[in-house]
Amino acid sequence: MSPLPQAQAHLERLERTQTRLYALGYFILVGGSLLAAWFYRTAVTDERSAALIPAAKNTKTYEYQMEVYGGRSNLLATEVRDWFTGLWQGRHRADTVAVLTFVAALLVFAAAYFLPHLPEEPASGKPGSSLPETPKVRQ
Repeated sequence: MSPLPQAQAHLERLERTQTRLYALGYFILVGGSLLAAWFYRTAVTDERSAALIPAAKNTKTYEYQMEVYGGRSNLLATEVRDWFTGLWQGRHRADTVAVLTFVAALLVFAAAYFLPHLPEEPASGKPGSSLPETPKVRQ
């Protein structure tokens, strides 16, 4: 078999894979954007509870008690946990989903773009072998 049909088959397979990856990227981008818009639209904002809970946690007494019970690391861990939990509540959830959607779509588009630059399969025919097969010498 000459190398020309093999190269042509490789390019066709590559184009098919790239097309599928680009389609997947667009699907992620559109689906995630619609989901983020829906989260933003349906988010419930309760101003009273949103104002009372942080006010209770931002007092000097609360911070002192947290530091006494668990040390400075406990206070830091609580702040990180509260920040991370806040990303998934209310309208912040829509922002989080929008950013994650953009990053996921960007990764898929990058994979599709750089796919032609990946090395081909090894010539030896054995999967996972990167070295050519050496001929055996008779003794």
